[in-house]
Amino acid sequence: MLITNLVNLYVKKLNAAGINNSLEEIRLMIQETLKIDLATQLLEKDLVINENQQKLIKKCLNRRLKREPFDRILNKKTFRDFELDINHNTFSPRKETELLIDIIIDMKLNPKYILELGTGSGAISIALM
Repeated sequence: MLITNLVNLYVKKLNAAGINNSLEEIRLMIQETLKIDLATQLLEKDLVINENQQKLIKKCLNRRLKREPFDRILNKKTFRDFELDINHNTFSPRKETELLIDIIIDMKLNPKYILELGTGSGAISIALM
C-alpha cells in the first residue's frame, strides 16, 4: 500500500471522528511506529509500506479512532524537555503539572528533600531534579 493512500484514508476517518490535527497525528504516528521520518513521508510519493507495517500502523490509528489518547498509544509523553515512558498503570502528565513546576521554580523554592507520593511517571520529581 502506498503511504499516501493510507494517510488520505485515515485523515478522512479521523476527521469524521472529530479528531483535530488528524494529518499531523497520522504523520507523527507513522514516524514513531514505522520509523519513517516526516521528510521521507512527504518527499517519496511512491513509498510503499509492507503488510506488517500496514497492520502495525492501522492498529495504532484504529485505537486513535476510538479516541484513545495519542500518548497512550505510543506509551510515551513529552513533558517539559524530556520524554517519559508511560503505560496503562501510570497517569500521563498534563500541562497543568508543568505549570506546577513553573510555580515552584518561580518561587525559588530549593528544598533539600522532595517527597512525591503516587509518582506515576515521576514527571514532577524528574523535572525538579
